[in-house]
Amino acid sequence: MKNVETEDKTIIVNLLQTISSSGNVSYSFKIFPTIIYLTVVTIGKLELTLLDRLYLTSERVKSIYIDLLSKSIVIKIKKIKAQDRITIKKRILCNNSDVKEAASKFIKEHAIIRSEDDRLLVAIVTLFFKWTWQSVACDISIKREGDNYICLISNLLGISYKQLQSLESLGNWVHNITFDFENKSVLTFNVSRTETINDNTTSYKRVKYS
Repeated sequence: MKNVETEDKTIIVNLLQTISSSGNVSYSFKIFPTIIYLTVVTIGKLELTLLDRLYLTSERVKSIYIDLLSKSIVIKIKKIKAQDRITIKKRILCNNSDVKEAASKFIKEHAIIRSEDDRLLVAIVTLFFKWTWQSVACDISIKREGDNYICLISNLLGISYKQLQSLESLGNWVHNITFDFENKSVLTFNVSRTETINDNTTSYKRVKYS
């Protein structure tokens, strides 16, 4: 790290200490005029909670990308002396109605899914279809165990921390978001099934106020 400023070096060290808390990792970094890309490999399992901690390490951590092909995490760090520049990103166009229709069709093909849970699971599948619409399609497997659905996403090239936040923001029904780099680099998460209302639930009467 000879060419790295002390402040930038501190962030890199803090990130590596956070990642290596559960085991040894290997890393490399590339230095550009305004950005440092820190790449970390040799990771067994990766949970969303760890990504949360990495993102909170510093406001100069601009993005985190999970590369499932190389089984690595790429962290984009803004250098201490970098000037802010306005960049225009090319928008990836996809027809929302087509994506949702494809997701709905996918869910209907799974007989194990209750109709009450269709809307939530369609929303989840829609996200992955959008993220891979103009790329290699990922494989989505949904299994049901008791009151939970277990979702397994394979053949996924990569995913960003921001996208994982979108998945989690669907509600606390989505939990246990985990990457397993040792098992074909798959993403797994659980979805809690919508609870039914018990017919024996005590009914409540309206109280009249005079």
